[in-house]
Amino acid sequence: MTAKKSPKDNRPIGKVKKGALRKSEGLSPTKNMPEKDKVIKKGDSALTKKRKQFALNAKKWNHK
Repeated sequence: MTAKKSPKDNRPIGKVKKGALRKSEGLSPTKNMPEKDKVIKKGDSALTKKRKQFALNAKKWNHK
């Protein structure tokens, strides 16, 4: 079974890479990510939407 392709950027929507959302948004890897950058927008690609949803879900986890 092959991974679904994103219609805009034609990359597989498989795994979410650590730090990829920060890199694509141009943010520092050491500072906390602002909430406004995690909001899913209508024009975002499928891959970016998945990365943002993962960031929102990970915020709820019990990190130690």
